[in-house]
Amino acid sequence: MMVKGKVRVEGIQKQEAKIQEYTLVDVKLKNLKFDPENPNEMTQEEEEGLRHSFNTFGNVQFIVIDQNDLIVHGNHRAKVLQEMGILDTKVIKRVFKDDNERRMFSQTMNKLHGSYDKLRDAEQLGKLFQQNKLGELAQLLAQKETDMVEFINLFSKKEINIDDMDLKNKDLNLLEDPELQLKFQMKTEEEYVEVVTKLRYIDEVNQNNALLQMARAYKIET
Repeated sequence: MMVKGKVRVEGIQKQEAKIQEYTLVDVKLKNLKFDPENPNEMTQEEEEGLRHSFNTFGNVQFIVIDQNDLIVHGNHRAKVLQEMGILDTKVIKRVFKDDNERRMFSQTMNKLHGSYDKLRDAEQLGKLFQQNKLGELAQLLAQKETDMVEFINLFSKKEINIDDMDLKNKDLNLLEDPELQLKFQMKTEEEYVEVVTKLRYIDEVNQNNALLQMARAYKIET
């Protein structure tokens, strides 16, 4: 089905682009074929989170299959639904002209996502924390609630004060020491976020050295 219409731009009527729409079809899950090339992997904890999301929100993102009943998008959703005892579901069935088009579709659906603004993300997580909902979200995302709290503390807007900070003989483990939220004298908030981001995702082996180097760069005695 094609969806089309007309839009008015600056007083000029233009024909809206045509977008292909699909009608959902009923299928038996047992008849669907899993894609052996699917590069997207899930841990058992993540699959448990997906199962919990089905129970919480329902099935709001539909599986896509090709003309041969091969799952092109939604392999993990199909697997979890089967494990939950679901026999039938609605899917989008699309005819692909060849395997390359099918692979391009799969790649696009798996990888085309926006990026999160860490400050706004931390603010939203903070609101859930205040309403005692962070634990429920952690369960849905198969993450540790303590990691989420750390993320909130790491990226939330606050005053950075290094006057009382003594790095001498200090355990410089950024992940385990909540006091080390990079209390360095950054010139701007953007600079602070950039530095924290880089250190947050560095491997633990090099974390201490990186933090010491950063301290020296900002002329903090170590």
